[in-house]
Amino acid sequence: MSNRPAAELTLRELFLEAERTSRELVDHIERNLLPRNQELRSLAAPARMEEVRDVTIRTSAASLLESSRFSDKLSRRLTELSRAIDEQVQQMVNG
Repeated sequence: MSNRPAAELTLRELFLEAERTSRELVDHIERNLLPRNQELRSLAAPARMEEVRDVTIRTSAASLLESSRFSDKLSRRLTELSRAIDEQVQQMVNG
């Protein structure tokens, strides 16, 4: 993820960064967030209460929260880029 503020990017750079960020977000959700969510759900299932230690569930929950925070960060960046694209296009259209 680029650290440059969206306001400093050209329209072309904004589109490229938005595309890259959206791909990264989808990839992260599919490969990290959803599997970690499923793992925690499986660990916390009532049928497994006796065999799974609390520390295992806490570790899994912490991992899921970390993944969720990263997803949120990517989502905020994508929103920032989308707004900057909209602003630049509006400026072009309105002169």
